[in-house]
Amino acid sequence: METSEADNILLAGHLRLIKTLLSLCGNEKEQLGASLIQQLLDDFLFRASRIIINSSNPTPSPAPSHDFHPKCSTASSRLAAYEVLVMLADSSLSNLRLITKELMSMHHQSDPSLCKEFDYLPPVESRSVSGFVGLKNGGATCYMNAVFQQLYMQPGLPEAFLSIEDDTDQPEESVFYQVQSLFGHLMESKLQYYVPENFWKIFKMWNKELYVREQQDAYEFFTSLVDQLDEHLKKMGREQIFKNTFQGIFSDQKICKDCPHRLEISLDQFVRGEVLEGSNAYYCEKCKEKRTTVKRTCIKSLPSVLCIHLMRFGFDWESCTLHQIRRTDSVPLGAEHGAVHRLWNGSSRLQHRGR
Repeated sequence: METSEADNILLAGHLRLIKTLLSLCGNEKEQLGASLIQQLLDDFLFRASRIIINSSNPTPSPAPSHDFHPKCSTASSRLAAYEVLVMLADSSLSNLRLITKELMSMHHQSDPSLCKEFDYLPPVESRSVSGFVGLKNGGATCYMNAVFQQLYMQPGLPEAFLSIEDDTDQPEESVFYQVQSLFGHLMESKLQYYVPENFWKIFKMWNKELYVREQQDAYEFFTSLVDQLDEHLKKMGREQIFKNTFQGIFSDQKICKDCPHRLEISLDQFVRGEVLEGSNAYYCEKCKEKRTTVKRTCIKSLPSVLCIHLMRFGFDWESCTLHQIRRTDSVPLGAEHGAVHRLWNGSSRLQHRGR
């Protein structure tokens, strides 16, 4: 359980007192060093790191608790703990060597299987004080992480998804199972972030293997992902969660000029559409003749959760290069659908910054 703000303030005071007392010690620092250093590193500063190391040993030593939170969880209390370590190392070579040895074993263990990774960081930090868990960027998987975090933030969706038991053969080799695992870690993990390595290996976008260091379109990933998940649910005879939540229906509309007949009524002036005229004019079965016609696509039914993907890049035909669109866009959350007015409440927004 994470230490409260009040307890952190108390801890910081006690640690500063210990630092002051140690400054008055002589050779006694080396006698106190072994026990104090071990406690400060294992319990007060890097608890998660110690538990991870113990669990990876061939003969793991039992951890006193499964709580990953260090006792010092605020900047002031952690700083006070660091100052005690510095004081213990001051003028004491044995204490300095012990601190260095422990820190190296916690944070810089050599693992040949990780040599392929250029930016490996051990997951030693605890869950954020905000209560949320992050997803590691595999190189260029920010688009993927953004989609997963948005899906996870939809009220009731992760709970409904995790409540489904996959009774297919070898479920761990399915995208469905890996997304369940990902949602489970976002919900219950005690660590700062989760690394969805198995999902990266299994998921295919439009039957093509995923390369984590190659940027993809977030909207294409979203549609491919929910299609695969709903298809898996359909095979199990379950309700298609994502279809029922995110699906709207488009209709193809043709409006004849100079005649009152519409083949299907939908949203008025949703898009301009394409004008069919001259030799390409549309034959109206009700008018029994060809007429200049507007052909367009519009929305037939509205989804309960509306996903809006803004295209923030354009193509410059003169220089044949992509350019970023930096203008500010506002998105109204109300929509008229015939006699029905639908108003959405904002659930989440993602703004990606960086290179």
